[in-house]
Amino acid sequence: MVTRATGHLPTCSKRFPKRFSPVTIIREDGYPEYRRRDNGQFIPIQLPGRNGDLIHLDNRWVVPYNPYLSRKYRAHINVEVCASVQAVKYIHKYIYKGTDRATIRVDQDNEITQYLQGRYIGPSEAI
Repeated sequence: MVTRATGHLPTCSKRFPKRFSPVTIIREDGYPEYRRRDNGQFIPIQLPGRNGDLIHLDNRWVVPYNPYLSRKYRAHINVEVCASVQAVKYIHKYIYKGTDRATIRVDQDNEITQYLQGRYIGPSEAI
């Protein structure tokens, strides 16, 4: 939660709450707008340090998740589909990104040891 201006309620940096939607829609930017039903149910939550201000949490505040992964890793894992060209570019850039620096020290006259200590395996070779 981020407070944008003094005296205003904090807002979510991940653009929550989402809109209610009767069906899942794939937008032009590659991110889906998942179905969120407006069933009228909500949970009132008191914000800390806000003198009793209440916020009503409903289906718009539910983060997509995978029950299997949540049980396996005992943690919440945000699972969303992204099918855009930017996502492919990001993954490509991440895989082929090199290290910030490399250090080498050669102490011996043994060529095999020098080779093993001096070789560098980047992400593309590791894959």
